[in-house]
Amino acid sequence: MHNKVKKDMMKAGDNMKDKKTRGLLIAAISIVCVLALVFIYFVFIDKPEQPDDPLDPNTPEEVVGIRLDLVSYEVFDLKDLSFKFALVKVRIKDDKPINVSLTAFSTSEGINLNDVNDYISELADLSVFLGKVGVDFDIESEETSAVFSLFVPLKDKQLEEIDILFDEQKISIDLFENVTGTAEQLGVVHDEGITDDKTFKVTVSAAIDITGEALYQNNEISTYPSTAQLMAFRLILESLNGDPIVIEEAEYITEETSDTFVALDGTYERTEKRVNIISVSTTTSTNGYLLFMTLNPERVQISYTGILRVKINGVWSSVEIDL
Repeated sequence: MHNKVKKDMMKAGDNMKDKKTRGLLIAAISIVCVLALVFIYFVFIDKPEQPDDPLDPNTPEEVVGIRLDLVSYEVFDLKDLSFKFALVKVRIKDDKPINVSLTAFSTSEGINLNDVNDYISELADLSVFLGKVGVDFDIESEETSAVFSLFVPLKDKQLEEIDILFDEQKISIDLFENVTGTAEQLGVVHDEGITDDKTFKVTVSAAIDITGEALYQNNEISTYPSTAQLMAFRLILESLNGDPIVIEEAEYITEETSDTFVALDGTYERTEKRVNIISVSTTTSTNGYLLFMTLNPERVQISYTGILRVKINGVWSSVEIDL
């Protein structure tokens, strides 16, 4: 009996231990579940919103860069030139006031638009000065959008299309379109002439400033002062009856100031680019230049409107010119 009671007491103790253990286990599981729920809530549910792109004050603003587009163009194909060219108006936009070097522009023929002096010289022989017809050589503006006029020479007169290249951008021009440019638009003046209708005819086609060209006298380079200005009048001399004719002397008198410039004599044979026509005899036709030199330290603009006088075979003749 005593043993049975003892066993019953031991069994009851074990049951109490089992209940206590289960209680602790349930409590532990409950705590874990609560902590898990709290973690999930704060991490995944109640997470504060973050801006998509947090602003970094050190991050530079995006720069769009210079944009180029075509406004209009006109193609010139003049018989007196060895090349065609186009005057192209482009609009340039930037994020700041425009300041672009012309060296940044080139063509698909390999011409850099800042390296066109040979073409400009040929135009100058026709008294065409690109600055006077609105061509821009300084691509600058206080504005962020402006229109500029570009001079685009063409090597191949048969070319169908030309590309103007700038950075990674290009503008394509159809050279069979807008071939409407005329000499008159460029200010080319029709030739002025002197003739007696019997023995000679002299045609004057251009007057240009050639200061800086090397000058030759008696086949040797002749130095001239840095304050001097050298000018040239392009002439064609024709014999109308086959007899020899020669220009012996010449002078030019300006209209506004009546300044008189005397042509260099025949001992000055040429410059590095032009032949002096004084003392050159012909029985048919020849062309060349009258060369004039004057001291002009202030580089005062000399007008090419006035009277040109030439002495041919001992006789003076004159013509009014407006070049």
